[in-house]
Amino acid sequence: ANANTPEKEEEERELAPSSLAPQTPGISPSGAVFELYGAVFHRGGAESGHYVSFVRGDGDDWHLYNDSFVRASSWEEVRAQRDSFMLFFNKL
Repeated sequence: ANANTPEKEEEERELAPSSLAPQTPGISPSGAVFELYGAVFHRGGAESGHYVSFVRGDGDDWHLYNDSFVRASSWEEVRAQRDSFMLFFNKL
């Protein structure tokens, strides 16, 4: 299991879905805790574009999947994206 760090707690707060309790981001009304492990973003306009995804590997390592390549990424790059299309969470 990954240790809670200030960075991980910030990550959970910033990308918590709106269905989670607003007073305690990252915790559902039932008390379950969720951890972000993937995010999909659309790049381009309504008429064209493509999707890219960021996935967290072991620890806090993030990777960008974009068409035919994969490269190392970071939480800062994920956080800088706008207009997420889909977020993936693990229930802890």
